[in-house]
Amino acid sequence: MISGLVAAGGLAAALSTADGLLLAIANALSHDIYYKMLDPNAPTFRRLLVARILLLVVAVAAAYTASHRPADILAMVGWAFSLAMAGNFPALVLGIWWKRATTLGAICGIIAGFGLCVFYLVVTRYFPGHGVTYFGMTSLLNPVTGAPIVDVAKAMAAPNAFDTWVALTGPNAHPLANRVGWFNLNNINCGLLGMPLGFLVIYVVSLVTPAPSKEMQAYIDEIRKPRGDTILQEKS
Repeated sequence: MISGLVAAGGLAAALSTADGLLLAIANALSHDIYYKMLDPNAPTFRRLLVARILLLVVAVAAAYTASHRPADILAMVGWAFSLAMAGNFPALVLGIWWKRATTLGAICGIIAGFGLCVFYLVVTRYFPGHGVTYFGMTSLLNPVTGAPIVDVAKAMAAPNAFDTWVALTGPNAHPLANRVGWFNLNNINCGLLGMPLGFLVIYVVSLVTPAPSKEMQAYIDEIRKPRGDTILQEKS
């Protein structure tokens, strides 16, 4: 009975998290893309209908992806946070705390950080032979002994060293899959590569593009100010 209650708690936590993420994705797509870019004059009922349709589409796509089990749940959660960190964090921080940040800079930074993360994840998992040969990737190191966890030279000498389909069949099907990379970074930690690139790209692109208007800078100043009464103010 106790194990059943524990399992039910875990299932409830997973479902509540999934519900929130599905709603966030569907609302972002319906508002930021459909309403803001495709149909700014769309009435409320149409926007709501589009949001519900997108919610169903995203849920089906997520279920289809999960049914193929591309990795264990911990790895997929790690990938999600790394991708979010590389794509969103630099734009969020600089967009609020640096007045010189521009829209084009933020867009380029998001694309660069997210793109590098996806590239690193895909190459190290599905094309490790190409990563070693063309992108200078090396074996990851054992965290205890510091020794390489795989013999790259031996694996590259195998007939299927560049057989990407073998790598696609599972994380252990290819001897180098998930075992090579840059700077001894596992692909779960790919955000550590994408985030600095995102900051750098936003900074450079923002400097070479026109500065935001004074109205926008004033709006950013307003965002930084806390709103509402504090506990001490309420008591006094």
